[in-house]
Amino acid sequence: MPPVSETCIELAPSFCQGADDSALSPFAPRIVKDLGPFLTMTSDDTLSLVLETLAVVVDVEKSKWLTPDLANSLVLATLEVWAKNSKGKTSISTY
Repeated sequence: MPPVSETCIELAPSFCQGADDSALSPFAPRIVKDLGPFLTMTSDDTLSLVLETLAVVVDVEKSKWLTPDLANSLVLATLEVWAKNSKGKTSISTY
């Protein structure tokens, strides 16, 4: 996987929020696929940026472009990150 700078991840939400959804929707699946692996291998600081970016991208056209396979991989990665980073007994018991 090519290196991605933190600045690129920081700029993505602003770029997506300012653009027309119809222009972004063809690229949304690729953005999610490319960001997905970062969920499980980033530091806490970068993880918050990746999650913020994913939240903005997933909101493009209210996720009409999201396939079941892509949604499944995104949910599994998110649950893995949540389980790894949850701190309390209540959080862990619901997993």
